[in-house]
Amino acid sequence: MNAISTEGRIFVAQLTRDVAARARAGARRLSPGAEDWDAAFRAFALAVSEARGPLQSAEMFRAALKRLKAAQGERACFLNASMQRKRSAFMEVLTYVVSQHPLTHAGYEGVAVQAYRLLLQRNGRITLSRGGTIAFLSWHALARMSERSSKIDIFDASGLVAGCGWAAWIMIASEKHHHTEINFAVGDIICTGVLRLNATDRNGFYDVLTALPLDDEYEARQPARVRQGNAIFQATLAYVNADNADPRGYADQIAVIPFRDTDYVSRELARMENEQ
Repeated sequence: MNAISTEGRIFVAQLTRDVAARARAGARRLSPGAEDWDAAFRAFALAVSEARGPLQSAEMFRAALKRLKAAQGERACFLNASMQRKRSAFMEVLTYVVSQHPLTHAGYEGVAVQAYRLLLQRNGRITLSRGGTIAFLSWHALARMSERSSKIDIFDASGLVAGCGWAAWIMIASEKHHHTEINFAVGDIICTGVLRLNATDRNGFYDVLTALPLDDEYEARQPARVRQGNAIFQATLAYVNADNADPRGYADQIAVIPFRDTDYVSRELARMENEQ
């Protein structure tokens, strides 16, 4: 396997700095003074719970939705779903953060897509649910994106991070794809990885292991991967453009590709399990 180039290393360093800075800015939009999204959502939920009544809680929620839409415009998050009534409200937000691998908690930092849900009931009670990581793009995968695409730059890669998050959202909802290979084709590259399950809380996430050039030569060698990659891209596009935020059903017709657990992360997870 070829080593990561100097240009690839510089690309990832710049990208992770950019994502980390936008994550802090987005968190502070939601809750001034917060240093990260976890702290921001907890602080906001606490503030709403201490409101004078349901109407004030709903107004605070409405204002937060506006701030999150502004943060989305700055590419710090994605407001996946929201609902607002006079006394009740709901939001589902995908955020982008810099982190180590969600299972091994080791190695170089990559970029994770994480999910949060807030439900405000008519009596003013608010519930915060953290869905955890739904996609993780490894340092290696991010570096390969810069090396193997003729079109990509930092901002396009950040957009691709969001795309992998949406792809993960619809694939996690499909049980037949759990523990199988997942490919996501965008432009002239294809992201390949696995839909892993976290044994602790059974949450699934798209573990993006690498990115490869999507050209005629690759398509001739890996037609099944390319067909799946294009199908997941089209399903993701349909989901993003739909009015309903329910991700179920979009992956029903997408082929299943068995996963060969010979990658470094799979070997490391097996080693960790054997040592327990």
